[in-house]
Amino acid sequence: MMESLKQDLVDCIRMLEFAGLVNYNGHASIKISEHRILINSSSCPKNSLTVNDICEIDFDGNVIFGTDKPPIEFHLHVGIYEARSDVRAIVHAHPKWSTFLT
Repeated sequence: MMESLKQDLVDCIRMLEFAGLVNYNGHASIKISEHRILINSSSCPKNSLTVNDICEIDFDGNVIFGTDKPPIEFHLHVGIYEARSDVRAIVHAHPKWSTFLT
């Protein structure tokens, strides 16, 4: 099940990157338990992302499983998960044109 969720996250992020909705700074996560999430690591290029680039962290940012650290924006994901128990996945994106126009 965990590998399947990691692959879903990889597929999601790679599709978002292909569509130009995320770049080096975009992140996505899946809430897997009350205080743990899967999130793409901070240093991985989105166009070659694999399940090995997904880390499992607790809500304090401690890496439970994975070889890299989470992005510094993991706090945004955690804050939403803590505020909204119905949310199961989050995308933090930097679409090119939205970024340019803001």
